[in-house]
Amino acid sequence: MKFIRTYRGRIVLLALGLLLLDFGITNLLFYRSMEKYDHMGRDQIVDTALRHYNDQLDLYFDAYEDELRFFVQQNGIQLAHLQPEQYRDPLETAFHNFHEIHPEIRMILYGTETGKIFFDAETTQLPAGYDPRVRPWYLLGLDLSPGEIGYSDIYPYINTGENVISLSVKVQDPAGKLAGVLSIVLDVD
Repeated sequence: MKFIRTYRGRIVLLALGLLLLDFGITNLLFYRSMEKYDHMGRDQIVDTALRHYNDQLDLYFDAYEDELRFFVQQNGIQLAHLQPEQYRDPLETAFHNFHEIHPEIRMILYGTETGKIFFDAETTQLPAGYDPRVRPWYLLGLDLSPGEIGYSDIYPYINTGENVISLSVKVQDPAGKLAGVLSIVLDVD
């Protein structure tokens, strides 16, 4: 206590207090600047990760878009609505082969404007009376331009209620009239 009563003691205590205050302010400013820098670093990391994730999604879905465009040009899909019994076996075989190559898909199917449905019956069962023309994937395809691929909103799969998304494309016959809609159904759960 005697030390604080002397001028020398007070000056030393004041200098020590100022030094501690200066040290505290410097540390606080340094901490704040590092916190801001660290936050900017996290934002950049998140941006990079999101861009990478988005690029991967584009690659994933682009492959299915290419497959849909290929199917529209192949396998008699453009004529199947006119002679369904002639095209049923070749289409269902093509869909089965596609499903074996891509087991991650729920199904690939084609519905005609007359209500006929083509799908891989070995891997997929549809309820009796199934009318493709009222399903979200089919309705989506009706609003598309030729060659345009549309993505549905998430909707419940008819057999299980699990969430799915569809990529659909409108199919026109050689005269340019609506033949039907071709779709790939993917799980999102």
